[in-house]
Amino acid sequence: MGASMKQIHSKSEFNEFHGILKRRALGVNPDIQRTVADILQAVEQNGDEAVRDFTQRFDGIALDSFRLPQETID
Repeated sequence: MGASMKQIHSKSEFNEFHGILKRRALGVNPDIQRTVADILQAVEQNGDEAVRDFTQRFDGIALDSFRLPQETID
């Protein structure tokens, strides 16, 4: 479930894509900014424990380790 890379093939596609990025930057929600700042601060202060907490809270996954088995990587 990875993200795919957007390929831009023409000047008009570039202008359209650039416009989307610019529009998103102008429409920043202060509540979202505050939430992200709080998350970053928690991770800075509490490290892996904060990441585990947020992973449980947002993804519903309880992590014991951040290491993947080699068979999963393969």
